[in-house]
Amino acid sequence: MYRTLRTGSPRKTLSLVGLFSGTTRVPRSLQDLDEAAKGRLTASMKSRQFRGEFGDLVIDGDELILVGLGDRKKLDADAIRRLGGRLVKALHAAEIRGVSVELHRTVSSPDPDGLGQALAEGMGLANWRVDFFDGKATTRSAASNALALTSSDAQ
Repeated sequence: MYRTLRTGSPRKTLSLVGLFSGTTRVPRSLQDLDEAAKGRLTASMKSRQFRGEFGDLVIDGDELILVGLGDRKKLDADAIRRLGGRLVKALHAAEIRGVSVELHRTVSSPDPDGLGQALAEGMGLANWRVDFFDGKATTRSAASNALALTSSDAQ
């Protein structure tokens, strides 16, 4: 797991975007990201690994993370927390240190701050572990690095 999760401006970030199940084309709100990534969002959407189901995850190179949001009607704060938990584990496994969270581009929410808070809560809870009592014989790997989170929506 990560040693720390923080907000800030990391040197290098991957854009985290989410798509609902049944999405067949890149939404208008993401077209600029797709163009900047030279069509990699479109390619990731069409890959066999991604169907838009809740928790589907495709890390495409060093520019893009595509996550499935599932059914639009079932997406609530608890689902976003679960998504944050899955996400932090996958990011750590891929040794990613900086993410620009762009979920606000596809998830319309009456409380955008609540959306960010729920994602951060899920990531923090999934990243938490008690290692105070780990001794020399422990087989768990030590926490490493930090994950910096930012967003184009940050104020």
